[in-house]
Amino acid sequence: MSNDKDSKSTTEDLGAKARLMDVAAKLFAEKGLDGTSVRDIAKEAGLNLSLVSYYFGGKDGLYLELITSFAMNMKKQMEQIIAMFESEDINQESVQKILLAMVESSSKIRQNHPHMGKIMQRERIAGLPFAREIYEKTFMPVGEALIHQVSKAQKKGVIRKELNPLLIFIFLQESIIGFHNMMDCHLNITQTPLGKTKNFKDYQNQLVTIFIKGILA
Repeated sequence: MSNDKDSKSTTEDLGAKARLMDVAAKLFAEKGLDGTSVRDIAKEAGLNLSLVSYYFGGKDGLYLELITSFAMNMKKQMEQIIAMFESEDINQESVQKILLAMVESSSKIRQNHPHMGKIMQRERIAGLPFAREIYEKTFMPVGEALIHQVSKAQKKGVIRKELNPLLIFIFLQESIIGFHNMMDCHLNITQTPLGKTKNFKDYQNQLVTIFIKGILA
């Protein structure tokens, strides 16, 4: 009987914690960290405000938990792609395949977590006041690993040798982020036939086609 109670309690704890994180992501995306209060989060979640301190140590802790969870998810996905890069023979076809996998993975995560995309954009614009350490520990190792693979492709003559591998990585990631940010603005130009992609697969193929034409030898 005790085990059943413990299991129920754990499930309820996880549910409350997840509810707070979901609501906080929405509010932080809409209002920013400073514009969102613990009371706002608790009220929207329908939970006691003391739970924010209980689970996260306060509003800042909840904010960092959201960013860390999102960053670790991104890192896991990118590491799988880098492992694919390392296992493939380096040629134009494999480079194109891996870049498409990067675009697909990043776009899917951004599509599935739109609030976190906005939160991360706010952080980046502000100079990473909260997320700098998380960035250094999660995204930077992934970037370094990808840069290493690009350098290997350059030595094989698959990617143009005069290009900076770091900039290739930055430009690709910023293209993905920029596309989603622009679409979120719902500008008139993005609603025209030229601005509308048939689906995300179409966008992904378009981006890789544009990008590949610029970097392959």
